[in-house]
Amino acid sequence: MVHVRIVAIMTVAALTAAPQAFGARAPRDPAYGGGSPVAVPIGTRATLGALGPVPAGGVVGAGTAVVDGRTRTFVVRRGAGGEPDAAFGSGGVVLGSFGATADSGQRASAVATQPDGQLLTAGVAGGRLFVARYQPDGTLDPLFGAGGVAFVGPATFGPATGPAALLVRSDGRIVVAGSIPAQSGRAVLAIGLTAIGGIDPDFADGGVFTAQAGQRGATTPATSAARAGMVTGDGDLLLAGGASDTHGDSHGLLLRLGPDGSRDPTYRSARRSLPAAMRLDAITASGDGALVAGAATDAAGGQAGLVARLGPDGAPAWTRVVQLGRPTRRVAAASELTALGAPGLVAGRAGAQAVALRVNDNGAVGCSGRLVLSSTSASVLAAGEVIGTTAGAAPALVGLAGAPAGTATAPASAATGPVRRLRRRRDLLTGVADPGCKGGRAAFVSGRRRVPAGRLSAGGGPQAVTARVRHSGRRYRLVVRRGNAAR
Repeated sequence: MVHVRIVAIMTVAALTAAPQAFGARAPRDPAYGGGSPVAVPIGTRATLGALGPVPAGGVVGAGTAVVDGRTRTFVVRRGAGGEPDAAFGSGGVVLGSFGATADSGQRASAVATQPDGQLLTAGVAGGRLFVARYQPDGTLDPLFGAGGVAFVGPATFGPATGPAALLVRSDGRIVVAGSIPAQSGRAVLAIGLTAIGGIDPDFADGGVFTAQAGQRGATTPATSAARAGMVTGDGDLLLAGGASDTHGDSHGLLLRLGPDGSRDPTYRSARRSLPAAMRLDAITASGDGALVAGAATDAAGGQAGLVARLGPDGAPAWTRVVQLGRPTRRVAAASELTALGAPGLVAGRAGAQAVALRVNDNGAVGCSGRLVLSSTSASVLAAGEVIGTTAGAAPALVGLAGAPAGTATAPASAATGPVRRLRRRRDLLTGVADPGCKGGRAAFVSGRRRVPAGRLSAGGGPQAVTARVRHSGRRYRLVVRRGNAAR
């Protein structure tokens, strides 16, 4: 006799990428690069570190490239159809070299566009944090900093620290958010600058806000970092990122700073609002609150994507744990959501694949809003309807069409995860099943032995199922049944 107990069935909403994809491919915008990925070749190797929208249409990106054997920063501007902006720099690209030498640690990791069309980029060169401002034609703005570049503080930044976000305030002032080396690890950093690149004395403590939000363990340092930020309609600053616990594991981080850079103690922490979050990588305005994306622990104990909508006080209106990957018998499913683009567009990775999905105001993901990108990627960024990736030696941009009309006919699929031995001859069976847009029932099957695993929601995307069975030496596979047909 087989004794079965269903442990958990968690509905998530997402797709993995081809060839092992749950559902259909993402509809690419035929007006963007002719429907094909737009390569951005710069030097012999380039990495895209940041991507942002341009108010007049198009995107601007910043990153690091190797040109003629030297490490250089770059800013690239592309038009609404993916074409290079001929009025910006040389073929839409401007190379930079800040500091005394172009060292291997030089990098640009944040970018923003001001309302007047001027571009800001921030990064680290020679261990120092820099902010540069470019005019619409790509030349450095001589009225900003020293010849267009403002260096901030001494040489203290290493490869794991530096700016992650540039926030432009309504009065023209600027805030650079990221992380800084701390005594026991790294800490959250926010630096206020005036509109012309000087330190803002009215922000925080002499222009600099630092906070150690992580916890120190017996053998692990305390670490915390801001990975993204936004300016609210009231002028407050919301910072999202990650912080360590006493075991050295990371959890989500949320901070709200007032216009003067003081921390708001009434804003709910990520550990209270999003207890499953491993980190938060993106944040953007959503109504009177914010939309955040990152990584979380799924029901099977693996890493999954996270998207959530927060209210004005940081309390979640809804939270979705999104498993975009699919497991194998030896490797658990893993995915993450790292970017927020146009309203409702979320992008990230499933393994090495770039993926995207769309959520509505209530957090629901319908069959018509689930997207798959087939490009292999080391990083995934988003700006509007454009997804930016870095794969191989050159970044690439992909323009997406709006969510397709009608309901997709995604086929059902299933994958069994690793079988874990418990105790007293019991096994834990785990897997991910997608019933497509018609719904169905999941079951673990071995020969004629069938273990029901519950009903799956139509159009709900991949859903993690877990069951305990008495060990019988059998191998089970996970199937989805619609009526009498196993898929």
